Amino acid sequence: MEKGSTMHLFPPSVRNFLKECVLLSFLTLKFKTANTGNFFPLKTESFLPGLILFILFGCGGKDSDKEISLDEIIAGAVKLEEIQTKGIQPDSLSYHPDSKTLFSGWSKSHFPNGEIKSLFAYQEGKHHGRTTSWYQNGNKREELLYESDRIMNAVVWKPTGEKCLVTQVVEGKGIILIYDHNGSENLRIKVRDGVVSLN
Repeated sequence: MEKGSTMHLFPPSVRNFLKECVLLSFLTLKFKTANTGNFFPLKTESFLPGLILFILFGCGGKDSDKEISLDEIIAGAVKLEEIQTKGIQPDSLSYHPDSKTLFSGWSKSHFPNGEIKSLFAYQEGKHHGRTTSWYQNGNKREELLYESDRIMNAVVWKPTGEKCLVTQVVEGKGIILIYDHNGSENLRIKVRDGVVSLN
């Protein structure tokens, strides 16, 4: 993958759509009129979205469609205990352990046996994007989708791999049911406006 590329943040179908938009914007930068045969530049407002997409994502290339594997994300993630967080969610900010700047990227935690326990996505110091955690048996435990430290969607699985039908968070409102590693209900969490409430 090209250094600095953000294309990996989008699923392949979205990446292809964005590339087509960029290509279409540049191909239609000038158009030929039917009457005169002259070429006229498009108005700036028609060209600007394509230019912005081009600046953000580039032309792409062979490597831009490469998916980043879970192993690559884990290898590049910062240990959760090294992230410095100040404040309480949703008003907290997390900082990179070395640069002391607002953290953007992935953090991780492991079980004592070294297996991955959780991955958290951050953007500019806030939980933003997908957070995933696993049971000790390797099955997925939960996936939470954050927007600026607020939980917007949630999916939970039992240790057996069966999806929890009680957990339902949509647009920042709902219930999350947490199971312990042997499958017993451990905790019910209410989510209101994307914020956890134990009441």
